[in-house]
Amino acid sequence: MSRPPVATCSGVRHAYGKTLALDGIDLVLAAGEVTALLGPNGAGKTTLIHLLLGLLPVQAGAVRLFGGHAPSDPACRRRIGTMLQSSGVQGNLEVRELLQLFGSFYGATGPFDALLEEARLQGLERRRYDRLSGGQQQRVLYALAAVGSPDWLILDEPTTGLDPAARRQVWRAIEARRAAGASILLCTHFMDEARQLADRVVVLDQGRILHQGPVDSVGDDLEELFFSLTMEAVA
Repeated sequence: MSRPPVATCSGVRHAYGKTLALDGIDLVLAAGEVTALLGPNGAGKTTLIHLLLGLLPVQAGAVRLFGGHAPSDPACRRRIGTMLQSSGVQGNLEVRELLQLFGSFYGATGPFDALLEEARLQGLERRRYDRLSGGQQQRVLYALAAVGSPDWLILDEPTTGLDPAARRQVWRAIEARRAAGASILLCTHFMDEARQLADRVVVLDQGRILHQGPVDSVGDDLEELFFSLTMEAVA
């Protein structure tokens, strides 16, 4: 029996004052897949993620999770692990304390040895978060998202700031999570990351979906378009 989609968006529109961030988004995120969300800065990716998490109200259209639930439903939130760019993590807590704190939200009490290995954090358990390097902090944020073994992981640029070895380790961790049945929404600026990890890709620009389909539907034309959009957003 097939699992219901982890998320369905129907005609979703969202504006900040007169600025339209999302303009009629229709999207289905299948369970058990890695979906890569691509697009330049300002494309609407963060707004979409915040709507999926219930952090923003739905102004128009509908967002439903796990077969029909509202994103604000507490039962949904317990099934989702999130790694956002704005973490809000308390810098004066040690890594082990953060894992215990976030684990308590899901009823996970540890030990967290396997998770520490997965995120390459062995030996850093008693280091304060604010005394870690940027790459180490990024790996902690990944571990906090995964600590409750959630059904759905939403990862916003999880490999930004990582060296090549750490980046490949996170890739292996994501692949292992998918193999174990987790669904993953991967927001990334890296086309090679999408090709490596994703089953499907969704490309946003100016609040609209330019392309969605299997990862092998990403041809040279789409890759060049994505590159040009990203460069325009940076300029």
